[in-house]
Amino acid sequence: DLRLAFSMAQKIDPTVRKTVSYYSFDCILRVIEKRSKEKLVATIKRKAKPNLTMSHIALIYIYQDILISQINGEDILQLFNVKGSVKRLVEKYNFYIKTTNRISVNESKADSFHLKRMNEVVKYLNKNNIDTSKAVKELEIFQRNIQNNK
Repeated sequence: DLRLAFSMAQKIDPTVRKTVSYYSFDCILRVIEKRSKEKLVATIKRKAKPNLTMSHIALIYIYQDILISQINGEDILQLFNVKGSVKRLVEKYNFYIKTTNRISVNESKADSFHLKRMNEVVKYLNKNNIDTSKAVKELEIFQRNIQNNK
């Protein structure tokens, strides 16, 4: 067991520790680091809302000022446990990167879906302790635009 190996490595007498190869300690630390990363990803997957769409994810990354590209797209889809193509995720990101596409009003049915999506994104950001100021501001502008368009 990893915990046992690490605790044993810590309990080795310093004089004996010198005779143990640094390689074994390095291996143990690498395994611990990998397990920690896997644990972090699992925690994020649990916290992530299971029914997030690619549009939600694109908006979440936009509000965090993080680029979605062909390079990191697959990792992002895996992180949020979303099935789909990286190409489609990048298309959503490129669409929503323009502020006008996030706040302008189109038709009532599409607007109601987008309003719901924006609210869900703000909730997700709040739940995960991510700054929501930009998202909230745009949500308020979008709501005003809907009211003015009626």
